[in-house]
Amino acid sequence: MKTQRSINLLTVLALSFFGAACSDSDSTGPDAGTASVSLSFSVPQAQAQASIGGPQGAMDQSDAFGNTLTLTSVQMVIREIELKREFELCDDNLDDACEEFEVGPFLADMVLEGTGPLLSTPFSIAIPDGRYDEIEFDIHMPTDGAVEDNDFLFDNPTFDGVSIRAEGTYNGVSFVFLQDLNEHQERAFFPVLEIGGPNGVTGPINVTLSIDVATWFVNTDGSLIDPVSANKGNQLEGLVEENIKNSIDAFEDNDRDGVDDDGSIG
Repeated sequence: MKTQRSINLLTVLALSFFGAACSDSDSTGPDAGTASVSLSFSVPQAQAQASIGGPQGAMDQSDAFGNTLTLTSVQMVIREIELKREFELCDDNLDDACEEFEVGPFLADMVLEGTGPLLSTPFSIAIPDGRYDEIEFDIHMPTDGAVEDNDFLFDNPTFDGVSIRAEGTYNGVSFVFLQDLNEHQERAFFPVLEIGGPNGVTGPINVTLSIDVATWFVNTDGSLIDPVSANKGNQLEGLVEENIKNSIDAFEDNDRDGVDDDGSIG
């Protein structure tokens, strides 16, 4: 039996992956070092387990108007995740401006219910000491014929032209929500992520991208949205698209608990 949850409670997915930096790790000066940095994804304020693979569990939501929404699957296609150095731009012609997790596209499956802490997985890269003030990534709509998408679409053929897919029920009626959002996202770190140096972190470092899926299908008056009404060409498509864009945060989270180490909740 699923646990009833208010719309401001969320669950957790933790991912990480191995990758190579897009700049030379010893090019930041004679005293420069490197640190191992892992990347996690979370749906905040949850006690659910994390995994890579098929969706697990469900999230139940309700509003003051008697509407109910149950999410049984939420999936997002992401690629090209980069950490950006302070005061610089990530650019293919500026080798030292960013450090890249060489991934993508890959499919993130949100774990919507569970028990236990956020699980860590040893996905990491070594990046040079320095101050990093932003993380950049793409919500990606894979397309048939794009060379970089071929392997992904072979494994996930239903995501041709689809970047986000959600399934569940609204007021007891089953739905499939499809979004073709193709969006470059940038999220700043507050405070700046400082690695090495007199004030920087030298131990294992984790950065969390927090995706607040419980805000996706909520109207401006607090009522729940029928996800079908937000499908391509429908009335509330634009509102839900903006909700998705605004649902993402990034922060330093070295204990991988889905909470900003600076004290706030993502």
